[in-house]
Amino acid sequence: MADLPLQSQLSIESTATISANVVTVKFGNGYEQRRPGGINAVAQVWQVEWRGVDETERDTIIDAIEGDVAGNFTWQPPQSASTLKFKIESYSLKFITSQLFSISATLTQVFDI
Repeated sequence: MADLPLQSQLSIESTATISANVVTVKFGNGYEQRRPGGINAVAQVWQVEWRGVDETERDTIIDAIEGDVAGNFTWQPPQSASTLKFKIESYSLKFITSQLFSISATLTQVFDI
């Protein structure tokens, strides 16, 4: 498992969505029961962007993502006390100038052994 490439180049405007996996059973008269959907019931999804990277940095990021599409990356999100595992299933490339690029990706937290 590799570290997320060029972490120092990530935009400080990254956005997190934290969601809970909850199993709900509904009964009559509005009664319902809820429980966590497993031992890792809360997961993070981050929208990150490498902004203003040059061709070499762009190639490093893309090679890391495409070179391990089934793998995971480790990354310590902002304000987090620990390093977590994430997967990247897709990314987008934007041309800022002929020599500067922006790469956006969705990092989805994964839990495995």
